[in-house]
Amino acid sequence: MKKEKEIYDLFMEEVEASKKTHKDSMDYNQKLKKDSGKNRLDLVPPEWILEIGKVLSFGIQKGYEEDSWMQVEAKRYKASTLRHLLAHLDGELLDPESGLMHLSHVLTNVGFLLTLKKLEMDKARIWYIN
Repeated sequence: MKKEKEIYDLFMEEVEASKKTHKDSMDYNQKLKKDSGKNRLDLVPPEWILEIGKVLSFGIQKGYEEDSWMQVEAKRYKASTLRHLLAHLDGELLDPESGLMHLSHVLTNVGFLLTLKKLEMDKARIWYIN
């Protein structure tokens, strides 16, 4: 846990430094590199990535294969999402089985659902363009 905190702190320092230099040099950079309108992954809170990683690591510890989640029907993730969300809304912070936050499981399940839906759309040759 201490090592995760150190990594997180270092990451946040880089994010903050990036924000500062980004603002200061935005006009100059736009002249050099045309990347306006691109996906700003630096805006994704690192907590989200860390929490999803914890849930996925717990799954591996339980004996699941790395990509086995892709073989599960979406309705099972919907049910799991609702169970974890309802437990959270009922005041239960941590999942008793994993010891992780229910909201971490919700976030992971929603990620699974998003990916499965995008794969389904891709198979049907429906291209979703922002």
